[in-house]
Amino acid sequence: MSESPEGSASVGELVLSLRGISKNFGAVSALTDIDFDVHAGEVVALVGDNGAGKSTLVKILAGVHQPSSGTINFRGRPVTLPDPRAALTLGIATVFQDLALCENLDVVANIFLGNELSPLRLDEVAMEMRAWTLLNELSARIPSVREAVAS
Repeated sequence: MSESPEGSASVGELVLSLRGISKNFGAVSALTDIDFDVHAGEVVALVGDNGAGKSTLVKILAGVHQPSSGTINFRGRPVTLPDPRAALTLGIATVFQDLALCENLDVVANIFLGNELSPLRLDEVAMEMRAWTLLNELSARIPSVREAVAS
């Protein structure tokens, strides 16, 4: 087994494991007894019909929702994800599909909103370079990362 690019987990190592995850919103059962594993170096797709619970599961992983039951293990240890910041400390970040963007800000500002690279001053050059890298990894085609997202 070889080291991952992050240097923190061997390829194939179980990094994230969910067991028996359920989520209820009052009387509505959004997820029931879900098991889900992610190994280092693995690309995972979560697919299903509308209303199947994909977004709910992702929001649990992102710390937006708390599971009604079940366990989450990260690198073999049980964890709780009470908020998105806790998920981010584990390296779990989410870009939501509901277009919750600040339309008056450019792409760079939206990507780093709340997670600016420096708490004391913005490193605009580094943030722009990282934004282009991320967009290239996603094969996103946009003319400029400095245009307001409304355009």
